[in-house]
Amino acid sequence: MQNLNNKTSPYRCPVSHCAGWVDLIEDKPSSFFGCGECGSMWYEDKNFQKEITEIISLYNYRAKCYEIIKDKWMPAPFENEDKNYESLVESEPYDKSKNFIRG
Repeated sequence: MQNLNNKTSPYRCPVSHCAGWVDLIEDKPSSFFGCGECGSMWYEDKNFQKEITEIISLYNYRAKCYEIIKDKWMPAPFENEDKNYESLVESEPYDKSKNFIRG
């Protein structure tokens, strides 16, 4: 896991067909995880973690983007990704959710 200035590196988005980056947005009164590409937001870490588990179960190449640390998915080093990661993700079906708030 990369750590710059005590800030965790961004996660790869766990939404199907999105190769964007998810970061923790520390907003008062509540923080959330948000993807700058597809606009998805997770207000509860357990829902974000569940979605990571689900996307990994569907697409093996997604697993290289994450690593388990203390029973929690964390971002893996960028170098771990498949070289053609973005084209693989673009071949996935579009996510059918019409709601940007995912949990």
